[in-house]
Amino acid sequence: YTQVRHYQMSNSTSMKIQGLQELKNELKQFAPRVQKNILTSSLRAEASNVQKTAKKLVPKNSGNLKKSIKVKKRRTKNKNSIYFSVGLSFGKTAKNDGWYGRLVEFGTSKTKAQPFFRPAFDTLKTTGLQNIQKKMKQNIDKNRYKNNISGNVL
Repeated sequence: YTQVRHYQMSNSTSMKIQGLQELKNELKQFAPRVQKNILTSSLRAEASNVQKTAKKLVPKNSGNLKKSIKVKKRRTKNKNSIYFSVGLSFGKTAKNDGWYGRLVEFGTSKTKAQPFFRPAFDTLKTTGLQNIQKKMKQNIDKNRYKNNISGNVL
């Protein structure tokens, strides 16, 4: 069971990936560390797709908000879960401070909303699972070749 969450500022949107029994069985032939690497790179690729789409949709005034959209791998209490978030970097330590992103996304009393995170997630929500499956198959095949493990090419 793997969990992917795409975050949208204050409101969160999550996607749980369950099943995928065929890929799950294929992963069992690898060491736990390799299994985790396969899953991590597959999920990071899809989180990056959400990031790229959000960057395309963000209103461009200075470019600062666009540059502040980041993908981060988060720690979880459950060692069997992999968790990525796509969000804005902000604060004193952020190179590009996107603190005002939620004001752009949701609007204010004086400005209308210009959503970019929600549409990015919505456009990829239907293809996201297929993209993750495809990337997992590629990673499994690459690691099978790398580790000289025979088996069916998915």
